[in-house]
Order: sequence, then structure tokens, then C-alpha cells
Amino acid sequence: SYDDVLNKQREIIYEQRRIVLDELDVHEQIKAMIKEVVARVCDPYLNSKADYTQWDYDAFNKELESAVLPKGTAFISEEFVESHDDRDSFIEAVAEEAERVFEERIEKFKNDGIPVDQLERDVLLRAVDNRWTEHISSMEELRQGISLVAYGQRDPVLVYRKEGFEMFDEMVENIQRDVVKIIMKIEINVRQQTAQTQPDAGMQTVER
Repeated sequence: SYDDVLNKQREIIYEQRRIVLDELDVHEQIKAMIKEVVARVCDPYLNSKADYTQWDYDAFNKELESAVLPKGTAFISEEFVESHDDRDSFIEAVAEEAERVFEERIEKFKNDGIPVDQLERDVLLRAVDNRWTEHISSMEELRQGISLVAYGQRDPVLVYRKEGFEMFDEMVENIQRDVVKIIMKIEINVRQQTAQTQPDAGMQTVER
């Protein structure tokens, strides 16, 4: 049934929340998300039929910098491509640079007295909850749309399941992108920081 599809998705997303709340290694989860985001930015270029000398390097670097790297990094060049000529080594090298920046930022937060474990959990949970709320609304719109369309021999519930899980996959990608962008761009103004200060006090996301 329609409800079975949404309930299955709810089980998946609630399990993700439980993992976060149980304080399993959120830091490592975010590092894995960084690699996923890097791969999604890089793949359209790596899969392009255009020769790498014809790539728009400015656009490529701006996409990476918007998602995972500090503004002005200009990490990708023809020389870089020549020395990383297969997909896996290319993505691994970019992800390693993004992870290095991530670890530096986390170390700085720690030195500023920011409770980073709580910060990482809060960022992840907020992204999950925001995107899940949007997804529920989108699934209801999909359900209403399917009820208005004659699908002939196609089972409307099967159509709902197929399209709904495609939307679910897109939601997961959006969660990963949101988490990575926030954690890589966030600036925390430390104002009379104490051990009890909440990490979202004086916290803002800026382009870096």
C-alpha cells in the first residue's frame, strides 16, 4: 500500500537518527559524506566526453569550493588531472584534501572550546529533520498526483514506490550535501565561550 512505502522510508530515516542519537561515530559518518559529495561534483566532469584540456576549470573549482573546499582553493588543474588519470585516484585525492580541511576546522573548533561532538550531531540531525519534513510533503504531492492520472496497466502503488524511492535517494543526497556544506562553511563567533555554551550560539554559515 501507499502507507507501506512511506513507513519503510520512515524506518530507514529513523534508524539514521537513532545512530546519531546513540552517539556512534558521527565524525566518521561526515567524512564518508564528504567523499560522496566530492564524487557527485567530480563525476560529471570525469564522465564527460570532452577532453580534460577542454574542461571549464574555473567552474569545476567553484563547484568544489561551494561544496567542500575553501573559496579560492583552485585545487583542480590540468596537471592534477594528468597525475590522477583514473576516477578512483582522482576522487580519492580530492576527498583527502577536503578531509584535511575538515580535520583542521574541527581542530580549530576544539581549540576554541567548541563541543565538536555536539556540533556534528546537531548539524546532522538538523539536516535530516529538515529534509525529511520536505520529503513527506513531496511524497503526499506525489500520491495525490498519481491518484489523478490514469496509468493503464501500471499499478499506481508500484509507480508510487518507484518514484518515491527515487525521491528518497535524492533526499539522502541533499542531506549529505547540507551537512558537508554547513560543517565546511560554518563560522562560530566565540563569545565568552564556556564548557556549557551551546554550539549554535553565535553560529553562522558563510562562504569560505
